[in-house]
Amino acid sequence: MKKMISVILSVQIVFCALAFCFHSSAALAPSIGRIEFSDDGYSYRFLDENGKERENKPAPAKSRAAKSGGTLPSSYASYDILPAVKNQGGTGSCWAFAAITALEADAVAKGYMQKGEKVFSPSHLTWFTYTLPSLPGDPHLGEGMTSNSPYMTGGNWYFAASTLSEWSGIALLNDYMFFPYNQELMSNFSESGRYDRGSGFVLDEAVHLNDENSIKSWIMEHGVCTAAIYYDSNYENRTTHAYYMAQAIDGINHNISLVGWDDDFPASSFVTTPSRNGAWLVMDSWGTGNHNRGFYWLSYDNPDFAYTVGYGVRESGDLFRNYSYNGAYTDGYIYLDGTTIPVSNVYTAQGYEQITALSFWTVEDGDTVTLAVYKDLTGSQPDSGTYATGITLTNLNAGYHTVDLINPVDVTPGSRFSVSAVIQNNQTTPSIIVEIDSEDMTFTHGPGESFYYLNNTWNDTDNEEGLGNFFIQAFTKCSHPYEQVTVQPTCTQDGSVSDVCPQCGKIYAMTSIPATGHNYGGWSDYQESGSKVYKQRVCANCGDIDEDFYYKGMNTITLEKLLRLIFTSVFDAFFRAFSKN
Repeated sequence: MKKMISVILSVQIVFCALAFCFHSSAALAPSIGRIEFSDDGYSYRFLDENGKERENKPAPAKSRAAKSGGTLPSSYASYDILPAVKNQGGTGSCWAFAAITALEADAVAKGYMQKGEKVFSPSHLTWFTYTLPSLPGDPHLGEGMTSNSPYMTGGNWYFAASTLSEWSGIALLNDYMFFPYNQELMSNFSESGRYDRGSGFVLDEAVHLNDENSIKSWIMEHGVCTAAIYYDSNYENRTTHAYYMAQAIDGINHNISLVGWDDDFPASSFVTTPSRNGAWLVMDSWGTGNHNRGFYWLSYDNPDFAYTVGYGVRESGDLFRNYSYNGAYTDGYIYLDGTTIPVSNVYTAQGYEQITALSFWTVEDGDTVTLAVYKDLTGSQPDSGTYATGITLTNLNAGYHTVDLINPVDVTPGSRFSVSAVIQNNQTTPSIIVEIDSEDMTFTHGPGESFYYLNNTWNDTDNEEGLGNFFIQAFTKCSHPYEQVTVQPTCTQDGSVSDVCPQCGKIYAMTSIPATGHNYGGWSDYQESGSKVYKQRVCANCGDIDEDFYYKGMNTITLEKLLRLIFTSVFDAFFRAFSKN
């Protein structure tokens, strides 16, 4: 069950009754905002359609309960589930290291693996975030971000979560090693490994945590919360390993992992004294030779402290296909002051599958999202088919969410289905992530893929200049349309009768058929060598040749006489010896 979702309700009403409840006498058009990322990729801000900064109004603070169900303790550290301290060396991949560390810790916290059992690869996440898919058949062919120096470009949690949402980025370190001081060794990963799921995990959620109690509770439950700061070694007390900047410089240059806290950590421990006691325990990514074996304390009052994010994994298990149009994170969103905009993505089913989960993004804290699935679409509209299921999630934190469907939906090859979303927020005008034309990112889109509902009709974003696809995904499991496959036995190998899924290769049942054995014909002579005559016989089934020989002039009768003579002679000799005694 999702940790950041306060209420999950099954919606058993016709979706359009809720989604399209507003009416307007005048034609409306959505406003297009932009997410402006810094040149180094570490920070960002939301701009409205006029280029002015738009505040993300946080939801009321949600004091998440501790694991024990009681009050949060005054101090805590998640050492028992933390992975080993990693070393990013001279690269700018701290954002990937922080995300990977959080994902590893969460997998241990959930009991999916033992501490240290699997180590995830920050190089895989970095490389495939900044390279474009290039294999034919990839649904995101040519989409994404590029960089001439992926390991020095920098990044943020939006980039990480976007790559991870495509089931890319959680690969094993043994398969994609990280070399802190030799980037050339990490610059030619095979494109065939982009969606490597050898780790057994995919992203479940990546959510903004908007208050100290939420951060603390997340650390207790999941082990790590990532954050971004401006780091300058001059502000770290090398004796107490405590970090605090007295004044903000309005900048971010580093991503870190928060792994604990101490409300009573002395303010006097810092180079400059903050206004109160208390600090976060930070696990950094510069190896054990820095700070206190890789750890230091960060004051609660540190001014440049932002983007606190909790990551969660889920086991990939029998997840089969990821229906998605978002090949990389976008830098755009749409909104409509005073109301909400229902949106929808339409997909074509690739096989006999069952939609079991949906994912989506929220921009503001406090959003309520209602999702609906329509199947077997008959027309161009997202609601032209049969309403299959729906679900509502309330008071969500900003970020990426995955929700399991209470009632999975069966789809068949070639049929079309839609996933629609209505986002509402009582505190602010809700925003919806969408692809927009950008110099930094490449997107592809086409007609009939993404729609928004406005002016009493569905509008195809492909007809709107500058708009692309919405970030709504559907995850499926294979429905296993088993077919009987018979493997005939051979003379030496057993055969079988199996029920095999032609989509995923899963075998439901197998019955063995014993090997038949050879079916040899009669002997025939084929070669002589002196008195030795070679003979052979051939298996009528497989053509196997069995060879033997006999001596010329010794047919079966003479051989029988010879054996009888030998036996008689031996018996007579034994009898005479026995009689003498």
